Amino acid sequence: KYYKNITEKRKNDLNFDSEKFNLGAQFVSDEFIQFLNIAMLQYFSMFFNINKKPAYRNMLMITQGYDFAIPSKERNGAFISLQRTINSIQNTGNWLFAPLNLKGITNPEEQHAIIYFMIYEFNEMLIPLAKYFDNVFHIDCRGTADSKDDWFDELHLESHAFKKVAKKYEECIKDNARKIGSATNKIYRVADN
Repeated sequence: KYYKNITEKRKNDLNFDSEKFNLGAQFVSDEFIQFLNIAMLQYFSMFFNINKKPAYRNMLMITQGYDFAIPSKERNGAFISLQRTINSIQNTGNWLFAPLNLKGITNPEEQHAIIYFMIYEFNEMLIPLAKYFDNVFHIDCRGTADSKDDWFDELHLESHAFKKVAKKYEECIKDNARKIGSATNKIYRVADN
């Protein structure tokens, strides 16, 4: 089956949690993998078509994968920001917890494992694109958040945590702005700082 082959392939990846990955894989449908394959083809087509135009061949294109989000009905901190207040009033910002619960997946460990699997595979889908195209790079955010306090809501990092991501963008741009095609680093891992 797909997941056994992937687990074997991923086992040597830095900080790969095979138990969490395998638990999450039990819940994820084949349609999700098909969705990732279609997304990869769409990204490929977009980058390919952009690069067909000579004016854009030296333009940096950067993809970004999420960190391992935490499904939760709670939001961090007091509602001191406008966005938190809007989310509270409109009952938005529950992109993961509510849908998982609606599907009958209420165990927090299983919820975290599902998101771990999905985020892991989303990043792994983007990485080959960066390696294929000379002017495409990937910002890998897996492992950026050190604690629950680093999350604004269940999917988005707080500003102080996202500054780490911004620094990787800056590093990527500075490293590659003038040397498309000769880059030695195509993947920028935020957690490596």
